[in-house]
Amino acid sequence: MCNQNSEKTASDAQLVQRIETLEIAISHHEQMHVEMEKTLADQYTKIQMLEKKLGLLKDYIQSLNEQVIKRPEEEIPPPHY
Repeated sequence: MCNQNSEKTASDAQLVQRIETLEIAISHHEQMHVEMEKTLADQYTKIQMLEKKLGLLKDYIQSLNEQVIKRPEEEIPPPHY
């Protein structure tokens, strides 16, 4: 009878240890999840900012093309003609 109680106690201790190990692992995973969500939100904000800047740059380049490059018939002849 005593042998069964000591085996049960050892088994209980092992189960407690396994549960504690699992709780620690879950805690670490939860922390990683929180950090990943923050990183994802930061990256989303940066991507939106970059897309906006890219749009502005595209508009700026198009406006430069419209100002600088004209069709030959639209060009004003040089003064010596």
